Amino acid sequence: MKFDKERKTIEINRGDKGTLKLVNKNDTFKTGDEFKFSIMEKGDYDKVLFQKKFKVLEESNVFFLTFTSEDMRFYEPISKKKEFIYELEMNGDTTLIGCDEERDKKFVLYPEAGNKEEAN
Repeated sequence: MKFDKERKTIEINRGDKGTLKLVNKNDTFKTGDEFKFSIMEKGDYDKVLFQKKFKVLEESNVFFLTFTSEDMRFYEPISKKKEFIYELEMNGDTTLIGCDEERDKKFVLYPEAGNKEEAN
């Protein structure tokens, strides 16, 4: 999983696992804080394709959003890259990363190799 800090773009191959590191430079994430990560169809914030919630279990200035291989198979197999948009929300009332004056935040999914059937 690759994260471009300047453009806030996420790139990953379908079926790969990945982690995003959140750093609170001014304070700490408190026990019980919640994050919601959503991936939507490009141009349609109402068409949520994937959503995962995370809960802070121990106070820290760092928190990791961890995604499984199955999480990153939220979309059907593809043969070329596909762009989506994403949003990261904290505690149900603060958007940390999402649409702003500059642009939607891109989530780029790259193809995953298929499985070859073994010959008997």
